[in-house]
Amino acid sequence: MKETSAARKVVRWLPVVVCLALIAFFSSQDAFRQDLRGPIGKCRVLVKGAQALPRVSFRYSKKVIDNKKDPVQFIHFFLRKGAHAGVYAALGLSFSYAVEPSIPAARRRWLASAAFVTLVGGLDEWHQTLVPGRSGLAVDVCIDLAGFAAASMLLAVLRAVRGSW
Repeated sequence: MKETSAARKVVRWLPVVVCLALIAFFSSQDAFRQDLRGPIGKCRVLVKGAQALPRVSFRYSKKVIDNKKDPVQFIHFFLRKGAHAGVYAALGLSFSYAVEPSIPAARRRWLASAAFVTLVGGLDEWHQTLVPGRSGLAVDVCIDLAGFAAASMLLAVLRAVRGSW
């Protein structure tokens, strides 16, 4: 019986470990290895679509992100930040699943997961300050947490809809 319990724990924690490994892998890459602007620039439909949007312009990490002036950089920015949000959403949800047996109350489990996402995000951003061409920004931790919060809300809505059928 103990082997089954241990196996269940491994199954519950494996997605957390996979998410942490992905974060560590991508966080360790320099800016050049993560640059997708070349392939994005070749996708004319995507570039023209970004330019066709109403003007969106803002400063981020001492750079201007502007869909009209540099649509490739604009798309690249949102792909990278979307990946941040998605990976941290997966991390938070998998952590919540892993700790469910020890924290059965949903609200406490969500808070523990949000704290875990914030901690890992903060450590990740600090680590990025040590990687050439990368910067660590507090706003990225907010993006990480927002990804988890959005995924949590979506999951809650899906559970509510499923329960109403």
